[in-house]
Amino acid sequence: MREGLDGVGYEVEALAVSDSRTVEGMADARGTWRSLSARIPGLAASAVIGLMEARGDLLVVLDPERGYSPDDICRALEPLANGEADVVVARRGGGGGVRGRLRDLAGAMIRPWLGASGLRPGLVAMTRSQARAAEGDFSPVGSLFALELLLRTGGRRLEVPMAGDSPGRPGWLTLDEIRHLKRLADDRYGNLSRLIQFCLVGASGMVVDLGSYALFQWVFARTRLAQLSTPLLRGPLDLAAAGALAILLGLTWNFSLNRRLTFNYARRGSFIHQYVSYTLSNA
Repeated sequence: MREGLDGVGYEVEALAVSDSRTVEGMADARGTWRSLSARIPGLAASAVIGLMEARGDLLVVLDPERGYSPDDICRALEPLANGEADVVVARRGGGGGVRGRLRDLAGAMIRPWLGASGLRPGLVAMTRSQARAAEGDFSPVGSLFALELLLRTGGRRLEVPMAGDSPGRPGWLTLDEIRHLKRLADDRYGNLSRLIQFCLVGASGMVVDLGSYALFQWVFARTRLAQLSTPLLRGPLDLAAAGALAILLGLTWNFSLNRRLTFNYARRGSFIHQYVSYTLSNA
């Protein structure tokens, strides 16, 4: 790959960053290949070290499992060298079928905010100034390295289609990556992100409330509660008990998710005090 890039006029420095789980390589005699070691395990931490240690004016971070060729890298570097863009992102087509059309639709929805049509692009090229601008709070997790890099940088964005961009790793996000994605959304969009999370939690709580009410009603209908009535509520006791338990379960569900996700910054407070206040506010 280095020889292919040298042949079109680029002076290349390649960095191989290893962590404690891999074996370090050796630097070659010309110094165009450097091997570094990251103290923190993980691909994301290794990529951060490489990005900060790189000495070139144009920097490229890529996933080696995606099958990029020297021609793909040249296509990403050309807009940077010509001053047409500050950040270039590889774009892969959604492909055929329903899944491909859904991927294209999702990409069109996030492109205005992210400047890219995918959450995990396999190749990002940028100028040195853009890379240095991301140094402050740059702490990516797992496969979300490129996503955080895009969120932390600014400048002019350009997506370049690349035929060599294969799907790579499976598309499922890990739990740590989902948490990190939520933190990135909170940092970038603030109250709008929390409002969306609050609405999603409320919708899930409604499903829990109605589902548990139907379940409790089915269970209590087969007990002696169905034969009793409550003068205060003017109805069967089994329906009253099912409704009360369903409401309690729905409230607890919403409170727990909002405390852990939407308003996780307030988790240091008293659980009992917050739960009672939340319950009274919904009374």
